[in-house]
Amino acid sequence: MFPDLNDAELQESYGVMGAEQLVMAMLTPGEFDELVATIFEHNGFAEMDDLVDEAKN
Repeated sequence: MFPDLNDAELQESYGVMGAEQLVMAMLTPGEFDELVATIFEHNGFAEMDDLVDEAKN
């Protein structure tokens, strides 16, 4: 995967420790939200939201 989020030098360059903190430092809040939405959609969670909305109606 590129970039290697576990690369200690890359983490150090952003002043963070850990892959999770690095992602948060590298992305703007909007980019992070878009990434999470894409991951959810890819894993089928977007469909679940549609089912919940349908059940509410």
